[in-house]
Amino acid sequence: IFFSREDRLESTGSPLIKDKNYQLIADKLIYFTEIDSGVAIGNVELHQNDQKIKADKIEYVKSLESNNVSYKAIGNVKIIDSLRVATCGFASYYAKNEKTILDINPQIASKERTINGDQIILDYNKKLLDQILIPKNAKVFSYSKGYLAMKDDSSNSLLDFEDIMNGKFLNGFFVDGNLDSLRLVGMASTTYHIIEDSLYKGRNVTSGDTIVMKFMNEDLNKIIVNGGSKGKYTPNSKINKSDAPLIYSAEKIDYFLKTETTKLIGDAKAKHENTDLKAGFIKVNWPARILKAFPKQSNDSINPFIKPTIIEKGRDPMVGNEMTYNLNTKKGKIN
Repeated sequence: IFFSREDRLESTGSPLIKDKNYQLIADKLIYFTEIDSGVAIGNVELHQNDQKIKADKIEYVKSLESNNVSYKAIGNVKIIDSLRVATCGFASYYAKNEKTILDINPQIASKERTINGDQIILDYNKKLLDQILIPKNAKVFSYSKGYLAMKDDSSNSLLDFEDIMNGKFLNGFFVDGNLDSLRLVGMASTTYHIIEDSLYKGRNVTSGDTIVMKFMNEDLNKIIVNGGSKGKYTPNSKINKSDAPLIYSAEKIDYFLKTETTKLIGDAKAKHENTDLKAGFIKVNWPARILKAFPKQSNDSINPFIKPTIIEKGRDPMVGNEMTYNLNTKKGKIN
């Protein structure tokens, strides 16, 4: 039905609008011909920018600057592209600056991880996701599987593990649409499960003012913790000689996932059962369960020189230029 005075066209029965830059289908459509805008209601699907946007209702207007449509999607919103799916209760897209704002339980899920927060802001550059911003209550979840015990153990079972990273604020950066890094700010923390050759080795919990996660081919490659940095590693008691946790802290913590090593940089401290280790720099090899301590990292020009000191309960402190401590044998070596 066309209302000529209002330049308004109403259609039901799965009407379809097909444009060079977008396509829209819904149960009912109200279209304003003069300004190329409209309201789509019921089972709405909008296709543009290599995305499929689904919602109960979409209000849209074609942008003169980009020829795409700006829209407000309302109710059961789902934005689908080749790499990820975003869901929320309300979404706004601004075609002029390629910005999408997700509100009401927003979440972004990919094969590798899930990201959510109170609000999610997505910035695109030539249709590719360029940045993500979560201004409040940011959380990142990723998932892995691992065996709790050796494969020849009759009690062995394959378990699902959930890694959690959260902070007050999140900023993420993408290269060619693929995740490059995430930055969590404000009471940031991570819980990460170490899996080696499908075997669960232990859980590492770290926290600090800021946590930066760097990715390679969408896989988490490095975690950097700054400001009030501290952590606790709890080994899998089924496969380790000692199940005592390692509690550590430093000005900065670098955790390398591929090599399973951690660097404690600046005023580094580690506590294992009745033994305390202090130094300017401590390197942890998690598979070997070896700690090596030095006065400072070779290229560190900021943190003070602190000679490695090992303190065992009931013994006098021992100081040296270098120290090695074995978490399995609970023995140390001083050079």
